[in-house]
Amino acid sequence: MHDIAHLETCEGRFVANDEECGISFGPQASPKARDDRTTRHAARATGFARLRRAVIVDGGRVVRQRDYAEATELTLEIVMEAGTVRAVYLLGAAAFESNLNQMYFLGRFDPTRFEEAFNNFPYARAFRVLPTRD
Repeated sequence: MHDIAHLETCEGRFVANDEECGISFGPQASPKARDDRTTRHAARATGFARLRRAVIVDGGRVVRQRDYAEATELTLEIVMEAGTVRAVYLLGAAAFESNLNQMYFLGRFDPTRFEEAFNNFPYARAFRVLPTRD
C-alpha cells in the first residue's frame, strides 16, 4: 500500500510512480518510455475509468488539483483531515460544480458575497450571506 502523499496520476488514474504508468513526466525520457497513444490504449484496455480531474482536500481547502485533457465528466475527490483520508468521492460534472461541493468541501466561494462564519470541517461549515452593494 502506498502513502497518499506519494501517489501521482497517470492518464487520469493514481499510480505510485512513473514506472507503473510507463511514461516519463520529466524533461529526460527514460528508455522505458512508451508512445502516448500506446499508454492511452493500455489504460482503456485495463478498464480504468478516465478522470477529468483529481482533487485532494485537507481541512476544507484544496491542497492539490490536477486537471486532465480528457473530455470526461468524472472528478476524483480525496477528502483528508490532518493528513488522514476521511472520504473518497467520484463525482459527475453536476455534483462537482454544485454549491454544496464547491463551498462546503472545496472551500471555494466568492468572498464579496459570502463570509465563512463557522468551520469545523468535515463535520460542519456555515456561511453568512453578505449584503449586496447596489
